[in-house]
Amino acid sequence: MLKKTFSRLTTEALATLVSETIKIVTDTSDATFTAHPLFTEIIPLYDDYFSVLNKSTFSGMGRELVEIDKRRDEMYRGIRDIFRGQARFKDLLPEGTTATELLPLFNEVERVRKMSARTYAEETAAIEYLCTRLFESDNAGKVASLGLTSQCTMLQETNREFSEAYLRQVSANAAIRQRGTATGKRGALEAAMKDFYMLVASMKDIEPWPALHATLEELQARTH
Repeated sequence: MLKKTFSRLTTEALATLVSETIKIVTDTSDATFTAHPLFTEIIPLYDDYFSVLNKSTFSGMGRELVEIDKRRDEMYRGIRDIFRGQARFKDLLPEGTTATELLPLFNEVERVRKMSARTYAEETAAIEYLCTRLFESDNAGKVASLGLTSQCTMLQETNREFSEAYLRQVSANAAIRQRGTATGKRGALEAAMKDFYMLVASMKDIEPWPALHATLEELQARTH
């Protein structure tokens, strides 16, 4: 006897049952079955269901962000430490005086919270602010005199690279979530399967339906 309720099946078992049902009916090459609207309705519902069955909740781009953030952090700490080191010579060398004049910019961005304790968004904003200040007309020459223009430029570019990757991840994750889940989509698929199986059950004594009915019974016995 054909079972016409599928709610007890796991999401994977339901996918298997529907997939095998489609294959069995299609393989008959009999338009009585393959062209029946109750059967053709199942196919797009199954395709939609299967497309999200094993989808990830997140895009998997987290590793890219971690790698860029690591490079950014190393650059930031390296530049900051050079300024701090040079500032120790403030009474001995012109470079020490210059570094001392610019060091407050680093202290400013870390005064409220250390860079390592900030969220991605907070760190991105803080570094962009720092780089903007370092390249202001009054400061750009001082940075150049310390030989750090290239390093600060690389930090700014890496920070922007991170920002772009972060926005791509947010967009990708949102797109994945908008696709929905297999659990949310199974209701319509179950209903379509129920309608078709009820049709097959009601026609089981009329040719050419008996053979299909017997095959689907066997399929259900293996699937449940």
